[in-house]
Amino acid sequence: MSKGRRQQASQSRPAPDNLLTFINMANILPPPEQLPGVVKGDFRDHYWEREGDVEALAEQFEPFRDYLKGADLRADLPVVVVQRCRSLSAIRVVLRTIARKDKSSLGAEDLLIGSHLEDFVSGRADQDGKFRIQYHPLLRALEGVELARIRECPICGKIFWAGRKDQICCKTKCAKIRRTRRWRERYAETYKSQRYKKAEALAKKDNEAAKVEGERKRLDALKAPTSARRVARLPTFRHEK
Repeated sequence: MSKGRRQQASQSRPAPDNLLTFINMANILPPPEQLPGVVKGDFRDHYWEREGDVEALAEQFEPFRDYLKGADLRADLPVVVVQRCRSLSAIRVVLRTIARKDKSSLGAEDLLIGSHLEDFVSGRADQDGKFRIQYHPLLRALEGVELARIRECPICGKIFWAGRKDQICCKTKCAKIRRTRRWRERYAETYKSQRYKKAEALAKKDNEAAKVEGERKRLDALKAPTSARRVARLPTFRHEK
């Protein structure tokens, strides 16, 4: 193994299983900007606040339909549906906030989560009547995790765990699309110029081929002169001496 690969392998970190579960949940639905009811500049999920949106999304996205399995979407008071949607929305907000955070400032400032505190922390009395704080499983899954490895794919918008520190996209397909787009942006003028030159060369070649073909057809149309088409000769007379 080369030095570069050994170094890359030493920096690789698999995603914690408990955290990967929440990452998969966050990707049940598309990025919040693509959902109905989104307020510009605020990427909280608002789809569950409008009647009919949840049902429409459940019909469109099978993972979301499976997530709501067992809940009555058409109930007069869909408490279970709202609770599940609020929980999913909170998970998505937390992970996307981390993913969109400037990685260089993760250790320099507090991480502000744009969601309700009651979705993650609660308190209750135990059997002895003593107060106990309960944390959302997502918070426990994030404890001690390298937050810089939680990222948002710039192509498809999914949240993913970067096993390698230099991993920008969630999968190989998205990485190829990103490379292609960057190449086209960086060499836009050169790329266009090359396409124009190639098109002009092909057009010129086609014109020349058409001229050659036309000349060939013209020559094929010409027939060798026959006796009937030959010019009549005048009789010649010999002068006797």
